[in-house]
Parts: sequence; C-alpha cells; structure tokens
Amino acid sequence: MNHILFLSKFKFESIFRLFPTLLNLINLNFFVMRKITLLLFFFCCVQIGFSQQSPTSISIGRLARISPKLVDIKYAGPIPKREKSRQYGEKDQVNKRVRFPVENLNAKSNDIAVQESAKTSGPTTISALTASFDGGLSQDNVTLFGGRVLPPDNNMAVGPNHVYQAVNLFHKIYNKTGTLLAGPLKFSSIASTATDDGDPIILYDQLADRWMLLQFSGVLTNGSESIIFCVSQTPDPTGAYYVYEFPTLGVLPDYPHVGIWNNSYVITTHEFNTIGTAYLGQGFYAVDRTKMINGEPTSTLIRFQDAAEGGYLPVSLEGFKTPEPNTSAIFTSFNADEFGGSDELWIRTLNANFSNPASSTLSARSTLPVAAFDGRSPASRSAVEQSGTSVGLDVIADRMMSRVIYRRFDNSESLVMNYAVNVSGVNPSTASTFQAAMRWYELTRPTSASAWAINQQSTYSPTGTGNGATGDNRWMGS
Repeated sequence: MNHILFLSKFKFESIFRLFPTLLNLINLNFFVMRKITLLLFFFCCVQIGFSQQSPTSISIGRLARISPKLVDIKYAGPIPKREKSRQYGEKDQVNKRVRFPVENLNAKSNDIAVQESAKTSGPTTISALTASFDGGLSQDNVTLFGGRVLPPDNNMAVGPNHVYQAVNLFHKIYNKTGTLLAGPLKFSSIASTATDDGDPIILYDQLADRWMLLQFSGVLTNGSESIIFCVSQTPDPTGAYYVYEFPTLGVLPDYPHVGIWNNSYVITTHEFNTIGTAYLGQGFYAVDRTKMINGEPTSTLIRFQDAAEGGYLPVSLEGFKTPEPNTSAIFTSFNADEFGGSDELWIRTLNANFSNPASSTLSARSTLPVAAFDGRSPASRSAVEQSGTSVGLDVIADRMMSRVIYRRFDNSESLVMNYAVNVSGVNPSTASTFQAAMRWYELTRPTSASAWAINQQSTYSPTGTGNGATGDNRWMGS
C-alpha cells in the first residue's frame, strides 16, 4: 500500500515517461524489465481505480405535491405526545460521534497558531445593530407537538426581506423588523408526507432568489427513510413550495447539511443502518437543483458513501460570481494527530453529471497540513459549563459544524471554515479540563484548476488559554 500511495503522486503518463530512463540506468535483461513494466502498469491501474469513486446509488425524487402558501396554513392544535424515546432521545440513538481520540505518543497537542489577545490597533468597535427581535423558542415545539426536543437544532436563513427560522420541528418566518408573517408551522403542514423528525435545514438560494427547506423523514422506521426537499415557487418564503421526496434505500441519513453549488444542492450525511445502531459511513450527495427550482416532475439524487470517512461538510457558494461551469462541488473535513492521523484538512470533490448520473464521480481525499492543534474533547455531551446549572453544553468537536463558504473573486477563489479545538493544555476528560476555541482557515487558489493552499489560519482565544475550569469557551463559530 505504501508503494501505491507513493506512485499515486505521479500522473499516469509520467510513470511511463520513466521507462527509458530506467532502461538506461539499470542493466536488466528483457525478462526482468518486463516484470518491472507490468508491475508499474499494475500500480498505475490501482492508482486510477482508487483515485475516484462511482455512485453508490442513484435515486429519482418525485414532486410529491405543491404546498399551500405558508401564510395560509393555520395552526391545527397539538398532536398527541410522542413516545419518549423518539420525542426526547432521538439524537442519542442516532447523532453519535464518528471519530474518537486515540493514544498517540507523537501527537503535537500544543496549538502553535493560537491568538490570545484581542485586536488593539485600528477600528475596535462594530456598527450598531440595525434590528433585534426575539425569535421562536422550544416552547413552540410544546405548542405544536406536546413536548420539547433535545438538541433543539436551531437553523436560520436571511434573505433580502425575510428571516426564516426553524427550531428542530417548527418553522417561523419574520420580516426584518421582527413581525411574524407565518408560523409556527409543522414541517408536515408544508410537506404532507414528512414525519416531523427534525434536523431542519433552511437556505436562501441567492442565485435563484428562492428558499430551500430540508428535513429527513421516516427516522427509525426500518425501511421508509427519506430526505424531503422544499423549494419556494417565488422569492417570497411565505408562499407555496415545490415538495420533493427522495427515498434513501434503507439508509438513515442523519446529520444532513446542504450547500449551494452551480447546478446542484450538495449534501453530506452521517449514514446509519435503519435502526440507528451502526454507522455505515459518510454520505456525499448531489441533487439536481435546476429541476427543483423549475418544479419539474422529478429530480435526480446522486449518492456516494464512504465507510472510512466522517465529519465532512459541503461547501456552499456565496456572492454572485459563481464557479466556472464545470467546477466540481467541494467537501471539507479535518483530521488530528489525537485521532491517530495528522493535523490536516481533508478535501474531496464531486463531479455531478445529471445527464448521465452513473458517470458522476467522487474524488479521492486530498490533504493540506496545518499548524498543530489539540483535537481532543470530552466524551460526554456535557462538555462546556453554562451559568446557573450543572448541565453542560455539547461541542461535537469531532466534525466541522459551521457552513464552509466559497467565494470567487476576479483573480482568485476562497474557502473559509472553522471548527472547535481544545486549548486547556491538558487531556480534556471533563468540562473542567476542556476549554474550547475556534480554529479557522482561509484557503485560496488562483483558478479552479489549481490546488488549494492555506492563506491564513489561527485559533481564536483572545481572553487566554490553559484554563478549562473558568476560561472562556468559544465554539460553533459562524
């Protein structure tokens, strides 16, 4: 395997250009040279075979319905309280860690990129808020469903004139002065086949001036799992939505995250078996965005699964300068030497061909070494103290959580991302020995044909480090 990895650094043609040199430098008979030729050819074929992945499955989603206008949906009263394990403990069964610290005597856990002081030069104030108002609360879940849900899975998107919020199971829409325009709504009142299982995603698609909603459905039903997309018919989020349902073929698509790309909505999931007891691998999806925006009868979902991966997020473009038309969608994650690997960023790309879905490909993982950091966190969900209670907060530090943003400029492309790391200075087994800080990066490249390079990186902890008991914690950066 080491030899295969070494040879994979060369292009296929480059290896064959080595043959004349080998013949000149090594005095071998024809029989031995033929063996070397065949061996190198075998290695080349292995490298090509493993350099990219074909789709695991291809699903056709149907336009299940066109929803009523959300502003016209009326509250119909609470549904009966669910079974406790589903209503209150759903995520304990499914949303599990996918990577764990391991003993590594060579791990470099001293963060060498930490920023321990706040900015003191130049402007040090920010502009005043133009508006501030209270959004929905978990109490809205009590109103609609008869109980709260843990974790709340807050999600929000902002467009030119609206703020769209979801807290796990309910949806609310406001204007930018805080006036409630629609809601609280159950997702199943928008998408009638939905089972209100949570993990909501809301995005404003600025390229199309449309709103996109997503939830998984049929959780723990042992065969009826699906992903449900809703795309607004107009720029008004209180209007009607095209509702598409994509079966996931007996796979539970937990922890879905969505990015906007040229021709697709791209998704990552942590895939489990249908009863949520076994992790199957990282899911990488691409869905035909154009067809859903146009409200066509069907749309295609191209799915890849990699059992050895986890913790990825899809890259989502912002701004109006889009990638080149044939630029592949991008996914990022990270590794740490405390996980048994190296401190590095991971990048994979997906080339979606909706005209011939079977020809779509997912690239092999590429890596970028980064400044040393400590990737460890407590095993408990109670990892960060909060005032007034002994109940701590979760960090979920084994994966990226904040959206990874792509922007294209006149002379370059940029990715910005972050994740939580430990700056307590010790192995964090409890909240009192863990101090969270944000490791952030800007990656740049001149063109889509170029490799990504780290332009900036730092760990933001301006009020100090080395204090798990009373030091400030920063995580889930935006």
